[in-house]
Amino acid sequence: MPLSKSSRNRELLVARIRLRGVIMAFRCVRCQKSGSDCVRSRDSSSCLVCVENGKPCEMEPFSCSDFAKVDKERARLDAEEDKANEEVAAYSARVNAALAKAARIRKLRRFLASREAEMIRRGLENVEELEKLEEQEKLEAELLSATTVATSSAGNIASPSSFSGFEDFLAQEHPDLFGGTSQLASGSS
Repeated sequence: MPLSKSSRNRELLVARIRLRGVIMAFRCVRCQKSGSDCVRSRDSSSCLVCVENGKPCEMEPFSCSDFAKVDKERARLDAEEDKANEEVAAYSARVNAALAKAARIRKLRRFLASREAEMIRRGLENVEELEKLEEQEKLEAELLSATTVATSSAGNIASPSSFSGFEDFLAQEHPDLFGGTSQLASGSS
């Protein structure tokens, strides 16, 4: 037997609600009694169960105390989330500090291993001997560097011929600090 127009429309509406429907947080009276999910879509003001049964969809009215309970629960959850975020931040800081410490320890181990290898290579008994030897090598390198600079600078010293007239200057009399005069050249009186 062919379906009536209203029955076909109801089946099409049921199909659209199933396709596009969303499970509601609050169930209508019929869905609460049957224990089923209350699925609604924009296609209808009634839920899936009520449309399938051809019945009106009735929602229980909400009281102000219901909304107050929801607000109180939301505030509790917000506070709990904030606390969890603070714990995560503190934990993250501790993890970062531990990672940095582990990196420093690895670096010190590599340094220690290189010092140990150097001691073995040089045949030394302890770290103090190695440090004395390295300090001595450093001083020798600095002395060598200073000597190299001095000898390379020696080529920049003016030759005696560039001091023409200097001997004449020394032979002249000059006032000294005590009001008298003196000759700067040696061998003069």
